[in-house]
Amino acid sequence: MEKIFRLERERVLSNDWVVRDENRFYQVEGQSQHHAPAKSQVTVCEWEDGRMEIHYRGQELRWEEIEARPVAGRQGDEARVREAPQAATKRKWRPGPDHPWRGGYREGNLGSSPLARPAGAPLLASASASP
Repeated sequence: MEKIFRLERERVLSNDWVVRDENRFYQVEGQSQHHAPAKSQVTVCEWEDGRMEIHYRGQELRWEEIEARPVAGRQGDEARVREAPQAATKRKWRPGPDHPWRGGYREGNLGSSPLARPAGAPLLASASASP
C-alpha cells in the first residue's frame, strides 16, 4: 500500500505575482493575458520528496524560485532622498495682530461684521422673545 502525503498552505499572490512561503519566494508565471490572479488565494503544496507545486482554483501554476522579492523603483532612491528639498515646516495658522479676531467681543471690536451695530444704536428685540 502506497501512502501519498503532502503539506498544503494557503497563501496570497501579490500584485507582482510573487508568493512567499516559509521565507522563500516563488515568482509565478503569467497564465493568461486577460486574467491575473493577483491578490487571490493560492495553495502551496509540498510533497514528501520535497517537490513544490502552486495551485490556483485547482490548476497548477508554473513558477520559479527567486532569491528575493523584486523591488520596483528602488534604484537610486538614496540619491533622490539626498537631493530632495526639505519640506517647509507646517505651522498652525494664527491671525495677525490687527485681525478682527484679536479684539474681543467685550471691547466691541466686531470689525466689519454685518451683525455689528453702531455705538448708541438701540438693541433690537429677538423675534423669539415674548411681547
